[in-house]
Amino acid sequence: DKNILLYVLPSNTTHILQPSEIPFKKLKAEYDKASDHYHIKNNLEVTKCLFAQVFGEAFYETYTPSAIKN
Repeated sequence: DKNILLYVLPSNTTHILQPSEIPFKKLKAEYDKASDHYHIKNNLEVTKCLFAQVFGEAFYETYTPSAIKN
């Protein structure tokens, strides 16, 4: 009804199947860098309206073809 998808990992398999923390750690670091860069360049904080723009920059820096292959 609301297009909500739930992902469930089977019991006792999370150590094998859990989503990798490494790409998310890099994404957070890239977002922090992009957010800081936006703030310095524009003297503005990232608002809800600007989040997608700044997040997009971080996403494309994080998920490069070479990073996806690894």
